Amino acid sequence: MSKILFENSNIEFIDGDRGKNYPKQEDFSDKGHCMFLSAKNVTSCGFNFDNKVFISSEKDNQLKAGKLKRNDIVITTRGTIGNVAIYDDKVPYNDVRINSGMLILRADSNKLDTKFLYYYLSSKEFKEQVNSLISGSAVPQLPIRDIKKLTLPNITKKQQEKIANIISSFEDRIELNTQINQTLEQIAQALFKSWFVDFDPVRAKVQALSDGLSLEQAELAAMQAISGKTAEELTALSQTQPDRYAELAETTKAFPCEMVEIDGVEVPKGWEVKPIELILDRLKNKQKLRKEEISFEGTIPVFEQGASILMGYHDKDAAFNASIDEPIFIFGDHTCITKLSTIPFSIYQNVIPLIGKNLPTYWVYCAIQNKQTFQEYRRHWAELIVKEVVVPDNINLCQYFSKKVKELFFKIDINHQENRTLIETRDLLLPRLLNGEI
Repeated sequence: MSKILFENSNIEFIDGDRGKNYPKQEDFSDKGHCMFLSAKNVTSCGFNFDNKVFISSEKDNQLKAGKLKRNDIVITTRGTIGNVAIYDDKVPYNDVRINSGMLILRADSNKLDTKFLYYYLSSKEFKEQVNSLISGSAVPQLPIRDIKKLTLPNITKKQQEKIANIISSFEDRIELNTQINQTLEQIAQALFKSWFVDFDPVRAKVQALSDGLSLEQAELAAMQAISGKTAEELTALSQTQPDRYAELAETTKAFPCEMVEIDGVEVPKGWEVKPIELILDRLKNKQKLRKEEISFEGTIPVFEQGASILMGYHDKDAAFNASIDEPIFIFGDHTCITKLSTIPFSIYQNVIPLIGKNLPTYWVYCAIQNKQTFQEYRRHWAELIVKEVVVPDNINLCQYFSKKVKELFFKIDINHQENRTLIETRDLLLPRLLNGEI
């Protein structure tokens, strides 16, 4: 298979605007006219918009270069190098700009199939090219001049389209699994919010009692709030699944019947407001991995602080033996990235592994996910930005919640494993397709 240099491959390289009008911190907001991409948005799996910032139309108009057009490809060029995402019709934002650590690749659609280009840039073969280029660099960067010297398979557009159609079947399944996993995590977070933030079961009891109903009727109202079922459906559940009904009834009784105020915060009676550091235990990392020991091969994932989280794999023993029964979650220091793992893993630099202290880890993870920032963390717990969490006086509630979300994370784990298999198969298939073996 012949190769062609990127600089000769009908690709336009577009840098972002780095002039005097480049947005400052005060120019960003949670809502606005134009999304301004950060490193968190361009991952090893494409775009991720869990965390996003926007600039106004006025600021957008002040900037010249760096505005995306549909079917453009974004590649990260500083920090975490070589992550790519395609700005296709699936992205629900019409105005998007890259930041100074990214580059836009705009292909001539008459000569190049954009999806093929994206799949190739996401492949193991291309990432190996990038890694060999930046190996040993103290501050990894991928400037335009270096990208232009990388190579691309020199095949016809018809061949590109054929390969893209085959690879897309794998990508579509990977994307579907990823979306399902995001939904499952959102369900876990929604359940946590209902029980431990909005206190829906407690408020259901309080409302029922204030309406003059009996304690038994108040308990039934709380059971409805917890289960999302009507009174009639709960009656049917008691007959068809008596054990499940009994567990639900027991859980409901663990919720108080009264709200009180503590330091201006309304909480269920008997519950405590605790600083976050009192519910966390940090695990020590005794394993020191060298960068050259991490690759796209191996069985043990290695997590880092960058936007992709997954840095690669290795074949040593795992530093942390997480499991579905004993999960561990991590923070990426200075990035506020949170990930819960139910499989053994290792970590690279600036990653903080945590478990619950005297509380189930699933509960603690949901309690602080996307709430706690470690921007000020250096060496001591005292340097954490302290946030407070309302903790039930009855740990059985936390354990019952953990039991329910454990089922969700078990499904997430299965989808992750399937995606790993799909990615491995895709990466084995792509070079054979390029060489005309299939």
